[in-house]
Amino acid sequence: MLELKNITKNYGTTCALQNVNLQFEAGKIYLLLGPNGAGKTTLNQLISGILFPDQGELCFNGTTLQTSKQIPYSISYLGDTDLFDEKLSVRVFLSLIAKLKSNSKDPIQIDSVIEMFDLHDVKNKLIQNLSLGYRQRVGLAQAFLGDCDILILDEPGSGLDPLQFQELKENIHKIKENKIVIISTHRIREAKELAESVILLFNGEVLYSGEPTKELTESLIYSYTLKNKLQDFEDYLLDSQIEYYITQDCTYNCQSLSLDQKSAILMYFGENKIELEHFESSEQNLENLYFKLIKN
Repeated sequence: MLELKNITKNYGTTCALQNVNLQFEAGKIYLLLGPNGAGKTTLNQLISGILFPDQGELCFNGTTLQTSKQIPYSISYLGDTDLFDEKLSVRVFLSLIAKLKSNSKDPIQIDSVIEMFDLHDVKNKLIQNLSLGYRQRVGLAQAFLGDCDILILDEPGSGLDPLQFQELKENIHKIKENKIVIISTHRIREAKELAESVILLFNGEVLYSGEPTKELTESLIYSYTLKNKLQDFEDYLLDSQIEYYITQDCTYNCQSLSLDQKSAILMYFGENKIELEHFESSEQNLENLYFKLIKN
């Protein structure tokens, strides 16, 4: 188990993380969700031993991390930026990473990750000549090399099409046993697809930690914009057991409506001569999710 206790990290006068308390267990997939600047990368780098906290401590199976000692666990890490030597071929690069991780080149394991991420057609190509999608798959392949205690993937779905993302999901579930898997992203789609436990970060603080919520698993939002807030309409929604929240532009945002509920709302507008300024349906976004959670 990895424990973070009262972790605070500052960059000058900017607080990147404040009083963060989290626990991570092996065999589970944790999704670290938050907008840019929420503190996801800082948290990943603290766990990786790249940074150390200004306050608090990290413990792994009872051993506390210390700046003077090697971290007491092994890590594989896919960062948010490429760290490739672009003049190497894919296979040579993976061989180098395998040697760094295990002090010996393992052709069987290299072949395994090449197959896992469908890199056969480009394995002898220079990395500098690869598309964005292939570069992302090379990054994932190096992260999956070797055996590790903690696997950290920063925006792993970037550059992947839906089929490739589905394959990534299957590969993560294949290797998660006896590992702590931490995936950081700002995409709610990935939260729905991957998460067994969700951590929501906002301005360096943990807003929520636990099982995926209804707000994450049911992400389609129906938005009705009116000229003014209407108490009678709010009462109607409550009586109809329709969950909603209101944004500042007098938009009523309703989640996961059935066809009958959508029809009933339109009939209510017609019968009560309520003018609808705007309507749209859209995927849940982080801004709205945070708005709801903070409001609650």
